[in-house]
Amino acid sequence: MVSDPPPNVPAYDDPRRLSQGAAPGQVSPAAMRAMQMPDLPPSADLPARGGNFGAVRGEDAFESMMQTHTSTKGKLVVVKFGASWCTHCAGMLPAFGDASRLFPDAHFVLADVDTLPDTAAHVRFTPTFAFFRDGRKVDEVSKIKPRDFEDRMWLHAGEDRAES
Repeated sequence: MVSDPPPNVPAYDDPRRLSQGAAPGQVSPAAMRAMQMPDLPPSADLPARGGNFGAVRGEDAFESMMQTHTSTKGKLVVVKFGASWCTHCAGMLPAFGDASRLFPDAHFVLADVDTLPDTAAHVRFTPTFAFFRDGRKVDEVSKIKPRDFEDRMWLHAGEDRAES
């Protein structure tokens, strides 16, 4: 049995849903993307973009980044496939930022799955970390904690640090 709200609690109608004209619970994918949180603000946990750290939005930007950074033989590229609405992705940002400082010879990329429909079609969970070397994906892992990510970085980038 559903009761009316107490008189001191105002009724809430989401203006975004009303303006879409969609029935409750039926929101188009485009409207859903429009309602998602904006890009994360600059964070002390992340280095400034540039150097060995960047972000891509769109298939062309991802393709260009991969061509640029995989042209160096043996260079490790770590891509974090995530989304602005994903709370676990935000929780992994400090570990991702720390790794970019700890492994300056690798390149780190934040990729938004909502803007990469073809490239991120295989991503089932966010965040998913993909490790590329010489243009080939050598590893992929999802559903991990920061410590597990650090271990993967040691596994893949440890070779780079040993060569330095």
